[in-house]
Amino acid sequence: MEWLGSPTLGDLEPVADLFNRWGALVIPGERPMPVAELDAMVNRGPAHQEARLAVVADRDGLAGAAVLVTQDLEGRRNDAYLDFLVTSPEARRRGVGRVLLEAAVVCARKAARSRLTGSSVAGDTAAEAFARSCNAEPELLELQNRASTSAMDQELLRRWVERAQDRAREYSLIRADGVLPDDLQAGYAALASVMNTAPHGPNLEDLVLSSADVLEMQRAYENHGFRRWTVIARHDPSGELAGFTELMLSPFRPWIAFQWDTGVDPKHRNLGLGRWLKAANALRLLEERPEVEEIETWNAASNTSMLGINRAMGFSTVAEWQSWEMPI
Repeated sequence: MEWLGSPTLGDLEPVADLFNRWGALVIPGERPMPVAELDAMVNRGPAHQEARLAVVADRDGLAGAAVLVTQDLEGRRNDAYLDFLVTSPEARRRGVGRVLLEAAVVCARKAARSRLTGSSVAGDTAAEAFARSCNAEPELLELQNRASTSAMDQELLRRWVERAQDRAREYSLIRADGVLPDDLQAGYAALASVMNTAPHGPNLEDLVLSSADVLEMQRAYENHGFRRWTVIARHDPSGELAGFTELMLSPFRPWIAFQWDTGVDPKHRNLGLGRWLKAANALRLLEERPEVEEIETWNAASNTSMLGINRAMGFSTVAEWQSWEMPI
């Protein structure tokens, strides 16, 4: 087992190939993740985040790989995340997964972390047995959802926009591409805390982002070539930022856009703001980015309100993921 510090593209090529072979088993026909995207994930994340790559090789080549992520953010300093832990089909049942997991635990402990979390394909009995054998406990069931842009009901989206303008007359939308303007940074950082009200595991602490944290993340993704479309709902009489949504356009996989967080402050809910925000971004995407064929978003299976919006937009589940938490 070897930790690769600052791996080169040559180091990462077999890892990307392993991850892509596995991904095509989870989602049949899945198009590959380019090695440059893995490089951005492992080597060029925000300054508050560290990603480390571990690999196991045998006489046949790469037998397994894992990516461990830690973040220096308030509310996340006790946690370490296994973004990937994949064993090649040829090397299964040889203890490769356990070697990678044990190495990740040692690394996480050195970073003063007390919890390790990761995910497996829901219904994978072998993965579940492995997780339980390591004293991991199941947490959220998460749904990986996608919508075909060609099949989205544009008339429905326009009705959402029109209806919200009637129900939410005291609100207006602010659009910002890329890094947010300075005058929005503090308000956006405070508004982002609304995501702590979304379903999450019982042991997960509230995430607290400063303006500096938000700016750092935005700049890191911008430097990777991602383009972030942010739409914010503002309550005009008070000037409060009431809700937001984010859509990410990838330079690595231009055929897919990623719907990131959508949240509305509880004080401003039940006015159709969530639908308005998401519809505004989706309609723009359909008009300006015809090369985007799909939109992907993730939801907790228990998040019925957001799932209702997404299902109406045309999202359906392509994979289910069981999250696991292990004290270390």
